[in-house]
Amino acid sequence: MSDRDDNQLSEEDRKRTAETVQKIERLAVILKSVMPEASDDEIGTTAHDIADYWELSVRHQERMEQLLQLEGRGDRQKLADLLGDLVYGDVMELKYHSESMETTLPRVITRLESEL
Repeated sequence: MSDRDDNQLSEEDRKRTAETVQKIERLAVILKSVMPEASDDEIGTTAHDIADYWELSVRHQERMEQLLQLEGRGDRQKLADLLGDLVYGDVMELKYHSESMETTLPRVITRLESEL
């Protein structure tokens, strides 16, 4: 995949990860204030899934900018790396969070709407 070791995060990746953690924490506080009856697991899962969707969108925007800079056959390896990161990283993670939200969010929505 990419030229750097997968175990080493770039400074940009570390910043984004820290920002995602902050978003998870903020979302958890907000969700708990809106749905105090929800379990900690439900709150944590929902906050994590939503925040990771945000992080995936940021990574995809960055990747799109890189894709739009490619030119000709000399960029074949760059394209392969970008597509590999997309399918083996983001698509797999997106699938995981989508499946999680398909399970969790309908219960959350039903509870919210039943208490209006």
